Amino acid sequence: MRLFSRFSVAVSYPILTLMLVMGVFILIGFLALRGTRETSSELMLRLTDQATERMRQYVLSSLEAPTRIGDFNARQLTDGAMKIDSAEDISNQVPFLASQLRAWTGVSAILVCNSRDELVWVERVANGSLHLYEYFDSHDGYCVEWALDGEGRKLPEEISRFRYDPTKRPWHVAAMNSNGVGWTPLYLWANSLEEGIVGSGRCLRVESSDGSMLGIIDVGFTVNDLSRQLEQIKVSPNGRVFIMDNKGMLIAANSVQDESAATNGVLARESADMEVKMAAVSLDGPGIFLDERGFLHSTFTAPDGEIYQVDSERLKLQDGPDWTLVTVLPESDILAGVDLIRDRLVSSSLIVLLFSGIIAIMIARSITKPIISLKHSASEIASGELDARFSSRGGLEFTQLSDALERMTRGLRERLEMRTALAVAMEVQQNLLPQTFPSTQQLDIAGSCVFSDETGGDYFDFPLHSDSGEVNEEGAITIAIGDVTGHGIGAALIMAAARTALRTCLTESGSLGTLLERVNSTLYGDVPSGRFMTMLMLRLASDGSHLEWSSAGHDPPIIYSPGTDSFKEPAGGGVPLAILEDESYDQYELELDDGREIIFTATDGVWETANQQHELFGKERLMDVLRANSALESKDIITSVIAALDEFRGSSRPADDVTMVVIKRLA
Repeated sequence: MRLFSRFSVAVSYPILTLMLVMGVFILIGFLALRGTRETSSELMLRLTDQATERMRQYVLSSLEAPTRIGDFNARQLTDGAMKIDSAEDISNQVPFLASQLRAWTGVSAILVCNSRDELVWVERVANGSLHLYEYFDSHDGYCVEWALDGEGRKLPEEISRFRYDPTKRPWHVAAMNSNGVGWTPLYLWANSLEEGIVGSGRCLRVESSDGSMLGIIDVGFTVNDLSRQLEQIKVSPNGRVFIMDNKGMLIAANSVQDESAATNGVLARESADMEVKMAAVSLDGPGIFLDERGFLHSTFTAPDGEIYQVDSERLKLQDGPDWTLVTVLPESDILAGVDLIRDRLVSSSLIVLLFSGIIAIMIARSITKPIISLKHSASEIASGELDARFSSRGGLEFTQLSDALERMTRGLRERLEMRTALAVAMEVQQNLLPQTFPSTQQLDIAGSCVFSDETGGDYFDFPLHSDSGEVNEEGAITIAIGDVTGHGIGAALIMAAARTALRTCLTESGSLGTLLERVNSTLYGDVPSGRFMTMLMLRLASDGSHLEWSSAGHDPPIIYSPGTDSFKEPAGGGVPLAILEDESYDQYELELDDGREIIFTATDGVWETANQQHELFGKERLMDVLRANSALESKDIITSVIAALDEFRGSSRPADDVTMVVIKRLA
């Protein structure tokens, strides 16, 4: 076995076993071929059934849109939220109908008709834009076509007009002759185009509580639109799916090759699409049969000799169209999967044989010794002996593994040193944050900063306040809060540079806007391209009655007045720091009259906290927390906000730095 240590086991071991397993492998391959052919027929039935059922679920999902839109508009009409008594009332609904059509891409047209048969419908035309069709008493029997803009408003220029009688349209007939809900058969939609559009839809006759008719709602789709949706169903590389109604008319098909189905309507058995035509004909032929799961099966042979399996199923909806779903699969697509299964079975059998018998014992003995040696070295490392060495016994792979483990050990040592350095950096950065807060008799102030990594880019400061705890009852209080893009060491270094620049440039009474301009000029040349920092500066009178602020791309403070239970977010601000060299910043002022205001300012890590469903915490939830805890002290309000974020996030570690400052005026 020492000879083999010079070669890869991928070469030496297969040579030893090849002669032993070859005969058994040939036998297994023969049995696999024989068994898969015997079961291929049942497999084809099951695969076609599954493809048809998958198509059924997709079609049901597509039909949900007309149902939901129609039922919603009917409720709006019944409840009085939708007014269609006059032509003016109907016209007022056009922007609403246009917004529904844009929201539901699987729907082609939405129609609303009142009890006097005045109506409008909004239709998606071939280029994707929306057109409006109006039929009012003032039009003297004509339907007028208009284009709509992006807001659903009618453009001034009329496109066309044509004769129209709503009482003879299939949607009107189906609505009046049904029990209130009906599906129209395929029919030629009314428009001014030379080439027709064929479609279907769901219509509802809406009645008031006394039984009088309020109107008709119709939500339709064209053959082209439904066919485009069927394109998304991939049953096999060359498989086809199509839909027929109870009269055999072709409703839709993926990869449709018969344009007359979308413009004039055509029987599936008379379609110019060869596969659709032959499948429809085969379903009426002598070779059809019904399986135990309720699917109708047939076969046909194409002119090129390919055999196709045909599977069909009724849609079976109580309140839905009477459609038949058809799946057409070439046998070559199905048997390709059978051949793949056979090949995998043979390969698996070969792997099992390779690790059997005497050869397996020899392999185990050759592998065990170096593994024990590696385990011993790994145990020493686990106990803290990072200087332990790995022996390179065994084959080439074990030598490579030993070298890899040596590199891993060196990496562990380096990572341990890095973690120690990060711990020092974290301690230094924490010491840069305020240790005490400048509260007065009229103000209760607290702040908090939680980093997502060992270090971060968030920052808050009371730059004119002494950490010794001394309080100036007459002087204004200056507060700074900022957020560097990203987090980690790079963001922490930028934060430290910004803190130094701020404290260097700060004066007690100067303009906060001028201060931000100086800080920006200092940071512009030092911060790498693509990095920036937002910052909000506040200056609050010692009694809290007057607030001055300036913002460099930072969210404004949230001011809550308990007396009026109202929130305010003052507007104003400029671009973040270190983006533009000569940017100017304005200072804003605000008088606080309530006397009990709570001023909350934070970085975006608060309201952009996301839960496991990727929902953001948002400012609305934040305001609810502030309102509910307004009676608490500032530090307890911060604790409540952090607890709410942890509960919403579902984990204790934030994905972004979370920093906040709370200033509460004391009555």
